[in-house]
Amino acid sequence: MARRLEIWLNDQALRDVDRRIIIRELHDNAPQVEAVWGDNPGRSGQRLIDLKRVTKSIGIEIAIRELYDLGARQSVLDAVNAWARDGWLRTNTQPGRRIYVTATGWPSMDNAREYTGTYTIGFTAAASPYWEDDIPMTYSGSGASLSGRVTNRGTADALPDVTITPTTGTLTHAEITVGATAFTFDGLALDASDALTIRHDERGFLRIDVAGASAFGFRTAQSDDELIAAPGINDVTFEGDAACDVSVAVRGRYK
Repeated sequence: MARRLEIWLNDQALRDVDRRIIIRELHDNAPQVEAVWGDNPGRSGQRLIDLKRVTKSIGIEIAIRELYDLGARQSVLDAVNAWARDGWLRTNTQPGRRIYVTATGWPSMDNAREYTGTYTIGFTAAASPYWEDDIPMTYSGSGASLSGRVTNRGTADALPDVTITPTTGTLTHAEITVGATAFTFDGLALDASDALTIRHDERGFLRIDVAGASAFGFRTAQSDDELIAAPGINDVTFEGDAACDVSVAVRGRYK
């Protein structure tokens, strides 16, 4: 029995775009990786200076169940191309996971009379070229001095989302650590109506906000560039000069 592929983009199923669409194949390609090597002074070989995942491409191959009406076939492609946009991609080959993609390839009817032909929709994941968990693992606590643990269920480093909300008094100083990384903030003036949020947007940019305004200026120079949750269990600590509700959410990422 054929194994049925199911694909959703921004929660809309590709099969629901038109009943004549046949999903032939999903090409979940290996990521593009860049390695930088340098000399190993006085010895043979080289040493690894940097290794990073650059992009990941995904192709969806479809056919159209329409033999005779060429205009109808084009209408199906038009509907498919309207569906193929930037957003969260999900498939039943990666249950419980998602990946943010940019649409980079749209099919066209280059062989109009080839009714058995297939068409490929192209996507590229660049901001975060990883499949990640739909539902994060979360640590939550309340107080001025907290410690706990949060799990990265994936196989690659993940970037936590953090929310810090004062419950009593005014928060002016805070330090949050996840695993071996830490952010320290000085000069804040947060009361119970404010929340400090740390997250990454769809383009992969780090956002540190209070009430929708950037709070980057309160992060000290001694802070790490990113908070990173390694695969497995990560220690979480919080220290502040006021009691706070603290939430650290980690979506596992997968190599």
